[in-house]
Amino acid sequence: MGTSSAIGIKQPNGQVQAITCHWDGYPEHMGRILHEFYNHEAKAMRLLSLGSLSSLGESMTPPPGVRHSLEHPAKGVTVAYHRDRGDDLRKPVRFADTEDYRLNAQKRFMADYVYLLDNGVWKVLDNQSWIPIATVLKKEDKTENVKTTKSKTANACFIRLLVLCATSIQAAELTGKLAHLEKAAKKLTGIEIANNLRIFGNKAMRFTHGVVLEGLVKDGINDAQAAALVRILEGLVELKSVFIEWCAPDSETCGEIVWEDGQLTTMELPATF
Repeated sequence: MGTSSAIGIKQPNGQVQAITCHWDGYPEHMGRILHEFYNHEAKAMRLLSLGSLSSLGESMTPPPGVRHSLEHPAKGVTVAYHRDRGDDLRKPVRFADTEDYRLNAQKRFMADYVYLLDNGVWKVLDNQSWIPIATVLKKEDKTENVKTTKSKTANACFIRLLVLCATSIQAAELTGKLAHLEKAAKKLTGIEIANNLRIFGNKAMRFTHGVVLEGLVKDGINDAQAAALVRILEGLVELKSVFIEWCAPDSETCGEIVWEDGQLTTMELPATF
């Protein structure tokens, strides 16, 4: 399961046009690329004209003569479902204004992250507020500088867990239960779950069906560690499924482990997939 995102651009008439991207939607990747390579509205609009994306790269098109498709993507090149796989073109979706986009884009696109280009500034939706990507990246860079001074995290893999509950649960209760996860996970698996917990939906919602957790692990995630995490989670909530994404520090490989119906499925992918 990818980390999906919505990419929207505010138009001169106040409306927002947006598309979706399936892979690597987190700010450290998607946000940085948008901020550094698509900060001009004309170029960003050309990106939207590609329709739904599989992944976002620093370049929209491959160099002349370079092979590029969804199955065989060129390094650093955006992969679009219509252009690169022959799917029907999914044109940008229109929202009435930025407020309509803020309230409805996440549900409309089933997006983990929502981005907006507003008057030349890329922003990301965080707890229903727009935060400039530059601000987010500055905080991330400071955090990374601190982490690299610690040997225990110098070679750490990034890990994200998407935990889906079988039944709805009060958001406050779920937050309280998962507060016990960090200590247990580190003791049993070596995984350090960071204090970065995001409940699905509006922060004011009373009930939820899931949560996103992020953290670090030294040497990637194996099936035994994943199974241990699932056992911990099963003791906290009534589980439906768990999706685990990880990315190696060399950024060359990433992988997914899915737990569903009592079965673990492991997949290793190239980071450019």
